[in-house]
Amino acid sequence: SYFSAPGNQLQEYAHDRRSAAKQVLERTDRLTRLATLRSPTLRWGRDRLLQAAGRSSLVRKSIAKMLAGFS
Repeated sequence: SYFSAPGNQLQEYAHDRRSAAKQVLERTDRLTRLATLRSPTLRWGRDRLLQAAGRSSLVRKSIAKMLAGFS
């Protein structure tokens, strides 16, 4: 908690931010690899999966939260 011992707050905040940044970079890497698939078969499968997932409001909301960094 940022309201704990004085002097530790900055270290805790920096640790949390590094963790969040690492997650963003990992997610970005996965999404880039997914978006740039070379295999026509894998692209076809990705496109069908995204079409199906896009029909679900729960999936759309979950993806929006993830991309916004709220998950």
